[in-house]
Amino acid sequence: MRTSLMSVCAVVSATCVFAGCMAQAPEVSAERGKELFYDASLGGSSNSFSCAECHPGGGGIVVAGSDSDLAKVINRCIAGPLKGDGLEPESADMRSLVLYIRSGGDSGLQDGN
Repeated sequence: MRTSLMSVCAVVSATCVFAGCMAQAPEVSAERGKELFYDASLGGSSNSFSCAECHPGGGGIVVAGSDSDLAKVINRCIAGPLKGDGLEPESADMRSLVLYIRSGGDSGLQDGN
């Protein structure tokens, strides 16, 4: 019986480890970017501000330049006014924020995006 229980525990443990390895990466989407844009805890912000405090509706942001340049600007805002830590430039969260801003913010999002 003891061997049987140990075998079951081993199978359950292996399944849990394997399932964790198979977890999907966070989805990159403009909708996720919008959630982050309005999230006052973005980048570990130490105040109650979100991106939307200075850029209501996702507007008022000049989006000329590359995605990499826009990511740098986003990180400056997170580190400055939001008093947080920047995001990894290639992270799903940063790519989602860039996508949301490039979509035109709230005015550019359509149902299903």
